[in-house]
Amino acid sequence: RLIYATYQLNLEQDVIFVGDVIHSDIKKYYENAKIYLQYSIQEGFCNSVLEAQAMGLLTIVSNAEGLRENIIDKHTGFVVKKRSPELLARKIKFVLSIPTKKADKIRANAALRVQHEFAINDQGTKFSEFFGYKWVYKVLQKLLECLKFILKFGFSDVIIRSPHKKLGIEN
Repeated sequence: RLIYATYQLNLEQDVIFVGDVIHSDIKKYYENAKIYLQYSIQEGFCNSVLEAQAMGLLTIVSNAEGLRENIIDKHTGFVVKKRSPELLARKIKFVLSIPTKKADKIRANAALRVQHEFAINDQGTKFSEFFGYKWVYKVLQKLLECLKFILKFGFSDVIIRSPHKKLGIEN
């Protein structure tokens, strides 16, 4: 439907549908983008939004469930009511016209928030404290060690085993 709408609106020169992107190429897309848009109707917490913010992109999300947790509206990005394409279009125009100094402040706020509130090293501790499970913290620490190993050596398909269940991780 989106491809058809692109042609209907004569936007085929302005819109590119890239399909699946391998992990090593994602950073290039972030670096070449002016904004990041995650306008979902339904969505949980979204790591891609955090990645975009960490890369310094002005970010626009819908108010779908978990996406509201990713953004502090007008401070670290922008939240638009879902199923409101006119509002979205106005917000995109607004964001693209923000003066550089203000845009830089929002980018900095977002990157600092990602760094301080969503650091992977802190997630195991926070999860364990919330649920009170000491074994969860140990499993998450082991998972973090394995993920660092995977990222360092570039394995594409790894199985990580915990005492409680087997977790499959694929790039």
